[in-house]
Amino acid sequence: MTIPIIGKPNDRVDGRRKVTGGAKFAAEHALDNMAYGVLVMSTIPAGTIRSIDASAALKSPGVIAVLSHLNAPRLIPPPKPQPQQPQGNLSETHLLPLQDNTIHYVGQRIALVVADTLEHATRGAEIVKVAYNPAPARTDMQKLRGEAEDRSHSKFAKGDADAAFASAPVKVDQVYRTPHEHHNPMEAHSIVAAWSGDHLTLYDSSQNIFAVQRTMAQLFGIPTDNVHVVSQFVGGAFGSKGSTWPHVVIGVMAA
Repeated sequence: MTIPIIGKPNDRVDGRRKVTGGAKFAAEHALDNMAYGVLVMSTIPAGTIRSIDASAALKSPGVIAVLSHLNAPRLIPPPKPQPQQPQGNLSETHLLPLQDNTIHYVGQRIALVVADTLEHATRGAEIVKVAYNPAPARTDMQKLRGEAEDRSHSKFAKGDADAAFASAPVKVDQVYRTPHEHHNPMEAHSIVAAWSGDHLTLYDSSQNIFAVQRTMAQLFGIPTDNVHVVSQFVGGAFGSKGSTWPHVVIGVMAA
């Protein structure tokens, strides 16, 4: 059997435009009266936020607003996934952004500074003061493995693995650990969002625009047809743009 595509060069339809600057990515869409948002991230791995002091940021030049769990719009929680029937596409279904003061991991999005320029928003985010009630980090996967399995929505079993291993004539028993891998696409995760009444237009660096559409409609309580998601080009992803991440939800809140 001959497979004609193997062993032959094939040009990407959008390849030349991407590497020569001709492709327009999500963050490059300029709308009228644009504002810019920069996130404030948690600096502790676990615990709660004791206080957020945004007074200095709100006095900083160009700053329009600071969103946090104290004043962010309340989202409509998605239904819990059922076994074999995952619902929606939110990457952290049980961790809706800016809805409470609980910290689950380092780098969690805990506030957003909105300003008239990216530079003003960046400066505002730098001077937001956050006080925490820290809790111990939970990083030992072996100790917490049982708990993770108990929370799993889907369980699969086929045969008796322990019995098969015990009766195998040749055994290789080893533990392998894989270091953390990070996606590094040419296009950063970014969005541009605009509301017109209860209609949302969202330019998102997404591989899964229909899931983003459903998720936004669900969280904000509007018809799916009212959400228009545009992703003309995706500058690489390696799967990292297949889910709807918290920054997308927060950006839509801010808009």
